[in-house]
Amino acid sequence: MKKNLLVTLADKNYLDAAKQLFSSVYFNSGWNGDYMLLSYDIPKKELQWFRDRGIIVRKRKSYN
Repeated sequence: MKKNLLVTLADKNYLDAAKQLFSSVYFNSGWNGDYMLLSYDIPKKELQWFRDRGIIVRKRKSYN
C-alpha cells in the first residue's frame, strides 16, 4: 500500500461521478497514491470496473 490515499464515497446514484473523479485524477493530476471507493448499496457487478483498475473497494453495510 502506498503512503497516500484518495477516497470517495458513493452509492449507485453516484457511480458515474466516482468513475469520473478517479479517471480525472489518474490522467490529469499525476496522482501517485492509492485509490479507494467506499461503496454503499452498489451491486457487485457494478464494482468490477473499479477493481479492474486497481481501486480498493470497501462496502459499507446498512445499519437500518
